[in-house]
Amino acid sequence: MISDQTKPIVDFFIVGAMKSGTSSLRDMLRQHPNVDLYRGEIHYFDKLNLFEKGGEWYHEHFDFNCGPGVLHGDKSPSYSLDPDTPARMYSYNPEARIIWIFRDPVKRAVSNFHHAKKRNQDAMSIEESLSQAEELAAKNSPAAYLYRSQYERHLAAFTEYFPEDRQYILIFEELLANPAAEVGKLVSWLGLEAGTELKLPHSNEGKPVIKRKFPVHEDTMKQLGDLLVPTLSAVEGRLGRKVEAWRKTL
Repeated sequence: MISDQTKPIVDFFIVGAMKSGTSSLRDMLRQHPNVDLYRGEIHYFDKLNLFEKGGEWYHEHFDFNCGPGVLHGDKSPSYSLDPDTPARMYSYNPEARIIWIFRDPVKRAVSNFHHAKKRNQDAMSIEESLSQAEELAAKNSPAAYLYRSQYERHLAAFTEYFPEDRQYILIFEELLANPAAEVGKLVSWLGLEAGTELKLPHSNEGKPVIKRKFPVHEDTMKQLGDLLVPTLSAVEGRLGRKVEAWRKTL
């Protein structure tokens, strides 16, 4: 997969999921000499006011003078949650490659909750969030902890525009267990030359004090697990294999 240097375009997108290692994956891929991956989050496709700035503004975030064979990438996990993003992204580049990294959906939801509490200690509890899950999902609320772990819903939205063979799914726990092998498969899928050692950066999961101050009760964990069984089935169906790392909580 080689960029057409006569026409500046972003080749691939890391679209999600939130609290699943997207930043670590971005920093790992940025080590490859043939990857130009923006270091932050642009939010071009999920923020209308930014999308309306147009492609010229968007392209200012990339180096399109870095020579042939370089792939340009954009990472924003919020892309997976915005209903307008898949269509906008397809309109921009119908040949784009979509990259997902998914974490155990129960643990991701809990991490999302603790992240919310870290930012605002009045953030909604998981129990309250589950009691109004669909209402929060419809609003794409920051408190939609369950919805943000229902990966099958986000996959379905993108698959309306991008076929499955243009989407790649990484499992966070498998990347942690064997980063070289897992990212090596991704590099091959992107059409990049292998041989560059890409190291997984240290990831800061969050302050333990927040976890101690706002513990998640065992019955709530079980409720999350029961609700997210369809997510496990859907992801395993897409991969064509079991995800053993998730079966301890689901």
